[in-house]
Amino acid sequence: MSSRRQFLAHGGGLVLGLWKSAPRLLADNRERLPDGSDTKKLITPEAQKAIDRGLDYLVRHQHDDGSFGDKSQYYGNVAITSLAGLALMAGGHQPGRGRHGKAVKAALQ
Repeated sequence: MSSRRQFLAHGGGLVLGLWKSAPRLLADNRERLPDGSDTKKLITPEAQKAIDRGLDYLVRHQHDDGSFGDKSQYYGNVAITSLAGLALMAGGHQPGRGRHGKAVKAALQ
């Protein structure tokens, strides 16, 4: 069992190590694939269309109270509603803003 002093010393060393390597980590903040190419090229126009169709499906199946889930199972389940809301936000939609902003806001409420 370590003392509070040991914990703080180890934590401080970790912070200093991260601080020292931060400029190198932040120098190129774009994600790169092992072959050196950008990750922006991973989502093709066809993939973006599929993502948009999936988000449209979610919005069409959202309940009036903002929840998600099948009427017979998981209706209003917090986990299912949270996952659907996260999917919408991952698609770039914010509560009250954008094409699916109303759906995100309803899911949050």
